[in-house]
Amino acid sequence: MMLLKKGPSPQTATNKSAGATSGRLRETAPPPAFAPSRAYPPLTWSRPSVARSFADGLGVISRAMGAAVLLVATLVGIGLVIALLMTTVVRALGVDASSGY
Repeated sequence: MMLLKKGPSPQTATNKSAGATSGRLRETAPPPAFAPSRAYPPLTWSRPSVARSFADGLGVISRAMGAAVLLVATLVGIGLVIALLMTTVVRALGVDASSGY
C-alpha cells in the first residue's frame, strides 16, 4: 500500500533532510552541450533555367519512351513464342490449320 502513495518515499525524505542538515548540497553535472556528430556543408542550389528544365524533361521523356518500347517489344516476343508453340502442338496432333481457308 505504501508503494501506491504519490508523495516522496520515506527514504528519499530522510536523504534530503540529511543532506540539508550537513550543509552540503549535492551538485549535479550540467547536461552535455549539443554537439552534432557530423558537420554538414550549407545547403545550396542553383537557380533553375529554361534550358535545364527542358533538358530534365527530355531525360524523363526519353526514359519513359525507352521503357515503353522495351515493354512492347517484350510483349510482341512473348506473343510470337506462344504462336510458335501453338502451331507446333497443332501440327504435332496432325491437324492442318491451312485447310480451313
